Amino acid sequence: MKKVLSLLLAAAMVFTFGACAPKEKAGTETPDTPAQQQTPGTPAEPETPEAPAEKIDIRVAALKGPTAMGMVKLMDDAEKGEGANNYIFTLAGAPDELTGPIIQGEFDIAAVPTNLAAVLYNKTEGKVKLAALNTLGVLYVVERGDTIQSVADLKGKTIYSSGQGAVPEYALNYVLEKNGLKPGEDVTVEYKSEHAEIATLLAAGNAQVALLPQPFVTATLAQNENLRVALDLTEAWDAATGGEDFEAHVTHHYEFLGDRLIIGKFCAIGKGVEFVMNGANHRMASVTTYPFNIFAHGWEKCTPSLDELPLKGDTVVGNDVWMGQHVTVLPGAHIGDGAIIGANSVVSGDIPPYTIAAGNPCRVIRPRFDRELTDYLLKLRWWDWEPEKIFRNLEALCSGDLEQIPRIEP
Repeated sequence: MKKVLSLLLAAAMVFTFGACAPKEKAGTETPDTPAQQQTPGTPAEPETPEAPAEKIDIRVAALKGPTAMGMVKLMDDAEKGEGANNYIFTLAGAPDELTGPIIQGEFDIAAVPTNLAAVLYNKTEGKVKLAALNTLGVLYVVERGDTIQSVADLKGKTIYSSGQGAVPEYALNYVLEKNGLKPGEDVTVEYKSEHAEIATLLAAGNAQVALLPQPFVTATLAQNENLRVALDLTEAWDAATGGEDFEAHVTHHYEFLGDRLIIGKFCAIGKGVEFVMNGANHRMASVTTYPFNIFAHGWEKCTPSLDELPLKGDTVVGNDVWMGQHVTVLPGAHIGDGAIIGANSVVSGDIPPYTIAAGNPCRVIRPRFDRELTDYLLKLRWWDWEPEKIFRNLEALCSGDLEQIPRIEP
């Protein structure tokens, strides 16, 4: 079996594909062995029941903790003998315990930190591949007390953490540095081998601050009412990355569909805004909307054609648009110049220029200006000016005195 480095989601998909793959029926005709002809009056021979597919051994490795959490159902099925195959599990306490065995081919599937996945891919020249990501957003800073309200409050603290040389260390260091804190100088990090050891230190009062993943966070808090979640590292990461992670907020964008996301100049896009592209659409004329073609192994025979998909065209955001937090923009939406979109709105159609709109579905609440001024601004197109001209007219553009606009310098 070709080695596949994956996280749990991929392990579940391999199991599903194996169970769903079409099987060749006994007695199928071949070019060398034509099927026997049944003569009239001859009773048909009873069909031989199809033998169940033979199970194969699949060796699965994972780290203790959140990496292996989603494997519980698969483990339970394997123990009861109810799995599609024979899954043999190995759990390790640290990533380096798995590195050598994976390289040597002792596992078929492994759930490991993403940085180790990259290392293994390079060390094996692509023989070990990353199949999927499934564990995101599980790291939290837990505190005994109430002194930490922001990343800046970690200055001068000692943080106990596991995962040295893996995602927890890299993520924590990145967040600290983005907030002007130098690991090892402004913040001391004490690394332990396992999450359970840190949870014990916290519960016993021998540690004040720790970086822990779920489910250890919940278990530790349940045992001690003096502990609290001080920071969600995912939120701290999002705040630190800002617009650098913008592409992660454009989903279901597949090049073969040909649709584009077009965003104008001087737009203010709030945190958590998501642009859903046409790849999210399913065919709707058939009885089922499910995309069975994703299973491959013959299931792609019902891959929908582009004509069967409700494609909505390009998604367009005009110039000088302000979008509040957690807005969802659906395929084919058009938001006009100067529009304001309220937080948590779902935009599915056309929003006229210089209007305020909000809601699910997003609807116009009121125009920002009268028709005459709106038309003037759309002809003015100040966003296309050279920076020097924008600077010269900045006071007028930022003033609530709208009578200044017609007097703007050319």
